[in-house]
Amino acid sequence: MTHTFRRTEIGIYSTVSERLKHSRLERSLSLDQCAQSTDIQQKYLHAMEESRFDELPGEMYARAWMRRYAELLGLDIEDLMISYMKERGIRDKINTAGKQKTASPNAFSIWSWFTGKRISILLVIVIIISYIGFLAYKTISPPTISVDLPALDFRTQENSIIIRGLTEPGAIVSVNRQPVILEREGAFEHEITLQDGLNTVTIEARKKHGLGVAREYNIVRSALPVLQETGP
Repeated sequence: MTHTFRRTEIGIYSTVSERLKHSRLERSLSLDQCAQSTDIQQKYLHAMEESRFDELPGEMYARAWMRRYAELLGLDIEDLMISYMKERGIRDKINTAGKQKTASPNAFSIWSWFTGKRISILLVIVIIISYIGFLAYKTISPPTISVDLPALDFRTQENSIIIRGLTEPGAIVSVNRQPVILEREGAFEHEITLQDGLNTVTIEARKKHGLGVAREYNIVRSALPVLQETGP
């Protein structure tokens, strides 16, 4: 904001701008004539006579041009510069006070934006984003899988065994890389032929657009009868 200093009611030309303008008019000089004599653009001379120093290119130019203008008008340069520095200090204080006054309203306007309606909208957006994230996690996360086998390292004399299990509906299941048909509830079963000795069964399940999970089970086929543990 540009602050101007006007003439006091007692009729004394007290400000720097008033003294410049009054001296020019006393000498019957136009702004154009002064601009040609000082090599300063007319718009800047007019700004100095109206206390609009903020429109000058900078403080260095303001001081240099004021000295040159004062010299043309026959004014006491040092006295004029002292008055200018005093006025400049007043302007700086006014500008600083204005900035401090506008700081609080700005801060208040930010907090006033958070009305009840807007907070409700933000909560709804957060809930929607959270739900979308949950769905994305459910889509890409591996399915759960359970297999119905008597025990780990199961031993049998049979030539084959039926693998039964349960996973999430819609998952893709394979046993030893052989696709398995999945029932609607996620149950599945698959018969595999056993060889003598150790047989490793790998059961895999994955979602259509997600990650997979694998389970390995060891089944031992022995031609000898399987000894059953008995109590004492």
